[in-house]
Amino acid sequence: MTTRDLLLLVCISVFCGCREHQGCTDSNALNHDPNAVEDDGSCVFSGCTDPDALNYDAEAVEDDGSCQFELLPVTFDGHAYEVVQIGEQVWFAENLRTTVYAGGDVIPEMEYASDWQSTSGGAWCVFPENVIERGEYIQQFGFLYNGHVVRDERNVCPSGWHVPSDQDWSELEIHLSESGFDGAEGTALKSQSGWVFDSSNGLDAVGFDARPSGARAMTGGFDGFYGDLGSDGYWWSSTTYGEGNWYRWLNHLDSTVIRQSHYLNWGLSIRCLRDSL
Repeated sequence: MTTRDLLLLVCISVFCGCREHQGCTDSNALNHDPNAVEDDGSCVFSGCTDPDALNYDAEAVEDDGSCQFELLPVTFDGHAYEVVQIGEQVWFAENLRTTVYAGGDVIPEMEYASDWQSTSGGAWCVFPENVIERGEYIQQFGFLYNGHVVRDERNVCPSGWHVPSDQDWSELEIHLSESGFDGAEGTALKSQSGWVFDSSNGLDAVGFDARPSGARAMTGGFDGFYGDLGSDGYWWSSTTYGEGNWYRWLNHLDSTVIRQSHYLNWGLSIRCLRDSL
């Protein structure tokens, strides 16, 4: 092609207003157009089209056979987690106890207080044997994780799940409030036994089964009011607040859900939330 021919093509493009080919550019769409260079908003997708299914997708135009009519346990790092639907959310019905991130990278256990206090990376722990037998603690309460685990982009929850944000927790609380537990959202979430006083046990009204797993202080200790096993439960959110993250706290003397923040070297429990219903 000569220089004259190239100039002619340029002139035709300019004066004729040639446009780039438009179409659906999403490779996951049913109508993906591999020749399209500009998306025109026409993409359509497959999904569950049965409105009675738990994962009904109102936007789907073709059923892909993925409809679920019962919630099945989720196996992650060798443990099968029971799950529960609460309103428009699906939660783990027990605390996390994984030793790996979603992709398989190991999360180290940190036993010594000096290591826990100084680390800038993710870590997990359980209460020491002089307080409660290790296996019993794990069976009842799972692991405690520092906030570095929560902030890690590798995701401590399995694929399709995530550590709930501050907004996710708020949505849960609003649902409970609107379902007859206004001012008693914590009581609705607490387990029916295991709290320090019988009067502080909950109703487990929605299957969340929140247990008083205690916490590990940023100094690495388990003693003191905030670490008291049997009286308090704490769960991380993924939402940052200054140098720490927001979390939710259930206290044996309070019927509500308490919202506070902690520095990242505190050890709290984690519940996973499904990415979509």
